[in-house]
Amino acid sequence: MTADEVRAFTEQHLRHWQALDAAAMAADHAPDGVVDSPSAGTHQETEAIRKALQWWIDSFPDMQITKEQVVADTDAAAIVVTIHGTQQGEFFGVPAAGQHLVFRMVLMLRFENGLIAHEQRIYDFSGVLARLGVIKIRSS
Repeated sequence: MTADEVRAFTEQHLRHWQALDAAAMAADHAPDGVVDSPSAGTHQETEAIRKALQWWIDSFPDMQITKEQVVADTDAAAIVVTIHGTQQGEFFGVPAAGQHLVFRMVLMLRFENGLIAHEQRIYDFSGVLARLGVIKIRSS
């Protein structure tokens, strides 16, 4: 893929995120694609990826994803986003509490044969859990 093709694909993938369309997001991945996420762990194959995405959507159905920056190369891209959402479904065993969440995430994408072969999500998951009251972080 050219850098322009990667950029266009990345923008399409971001639109799928913004539409909260787990099936479309998962379909952007290779059939044996891998996603590494601080919250969901490692998932391989599109159905496992879709289920992990749907879990987030079910927990935060009003989630909004705002693009901050996209950097694209011939076989890779990085997307920086800000995520806003209100917990309206169970999340890590915590019942919906209406807690609003805001955090930044970086999606590192590597492409093969026109699809995402590997996606690495980078964000402060401990901070997410602390804001939701799942864990307590002691300040010094």
